[in-house]
Amino acid sequence: MTDVKIDVPKKTNEPETTGLLGSKTPEKTTDHDDMCTNIDTIDKLEKNIQNNKRRLDIYRKILELKYNRYKKCHNFWGISTIFFSTSLTLIESCKLILRGDEDYVVGNNFFDLTPIIIGSIITFSSAVVKFKKYQEKMEIFNNMIEKCVGMTARLKNQKEVINLKSKKAQEEEFDGLL
Repeated sequence: MTDVKIDVPKKTNEPETTGLLGSKTPEKTTDHDDMCTNIDTIDKLEKNIQNNKRRLDIYRKILELKYNRYKKCHNFWGISTIFFSTSLTLIESCKLILRGDEDYVVGNNFFDLTPIIIGSIITFSSAVVKFKKYQEKMEIFNNMIEKCVGMTARLKNQKEVINLKSKKAQEEEFDGLL
């Protein structure tokens, strides 16, 4: 690549903003803002785009890890609720079939207490899922991941446009030499 200068608007000397007590405070800038204002060549612009793409890719991977963690927790509580609901149905069905023997006291106590315990576990697991709001958090993470992918695609397209324009400029310079 060649170091072709890009037209960058010049900074104007704007007055500093004043705070509540009348003291002058400069505007807040970040390293990223400073880096964007220092771009004056195509190579620097391409490096900036590449750094932004890399940073977005890292953020996307972190979000995917968080999304997978929430999905595992949500699946665990959902599957455990289904398991306990199925076992509760099985025990209630067995209770109706085996209820005829009044002599078997241990079995009767088991069939009387087990549905209460399993029902409490089901209620607890449903409450945990509702309290933790796994589904809502997963939707938020999924939307953020989609935005990162979209921004990465836009940056990639911008980089391709810049490459095409710089190649065209090089061809025009070459044709001008002949």
